[in-house]
Amino acid sequence: MSRLMTTILCAVPLLIATPASANNWEKFFDRYTSDYLPATSAPEQIDLGDDNMAISDEMFRKGYAVIGVSSFETASGSSTKDAVKVGVKLKARYIALRLNVVGRQNMSIPILSGTTTNSSTSGNVSLSGPNGRTSGTYSGNTTSYGTQTTYMPISFNRYEKVAIYYGLAPKVGAGVLFRYFTKAEIVTAETQHGFAVRATREGSPADLANLLPGDLIVTINDLPASIAGWKAVVAGGDAVPIKIHLLRGGSPRDVVLIIPPEWRPTAGAAPADDKDLSLIR
Repeated sequence: MSRLMTTILCAVPLLIATPASANNWEKFFDRYTSDYLPATSAPEQIDLGDDNMAISDEMFRKGYAVIGVSSFETASGSSTKDAVKVGVKLKARYIALRLNVVGRQNMSIPILSGTTTNSSTSGNVSLSGPNGRTSGTYSGNTTSYGTQTTYMPISFNRYEKVAIYYGLAPKVGAGVLFRYFTKAEIVTAETQHGFAVRATREGSPADLANLLPGDLIVTINDLPASIAGWKAVVAGGDAVPIKIHLLRGGSPRDVVLIIPPEWRPTAGAAPADDKDLSLIR
């Protein structure tokens, strides 16, 4: 029995763990951009916490763009060494990691074992015939072989694993990150045409123009604001002032933004603010 249980317990991890050859951090990696400056050292790990967007906004403020995201659930434990391998491969500067126990899974492992059944028979026998009578005894043993299945209950934790990889973004564009209006902001702005500032990069044209997180952009160059329109204006790459009308705390403001030569996009370059991070979960 002891030998049987040892065999069973050794086999259980093979049934519930990810194969050693698979790197789920790479398998479930979703790339956001290839436009970043490769790091020259191993990536630094930081705690992601529970607010993905807040971390990404903070990193953008420091000049780091999201390279991509890995997100999956597994029962393979709390190791993050494969996440670091992906970060090294990407030449990321930072990896924000989160590991949470999201549930406990119960299951039963079928155990097939052999069975042996022994039986014996005995008795008396007598025979009679033309030549007389005779009597005697008989006995015998029978062995039958078979199998039986029993079920061993086991339980294990399921982990949510998330890694966001960051690389230093080139200084291109206005250096601002946007999001769409919430329902409440549509009411405040009295229009659906516009967008809100999520974050600005330190030292960027948007930062120097004093755009702030939460500003509601209503018009750009006297036209209804849209993220597509903003990208087109920024991609133009000229020094003409960009006139922005916005609401801050419900009060209207006018801001003038100029993109200096060192921040203007070159041919084929995407502005640093042309990154959609809204899909991060």
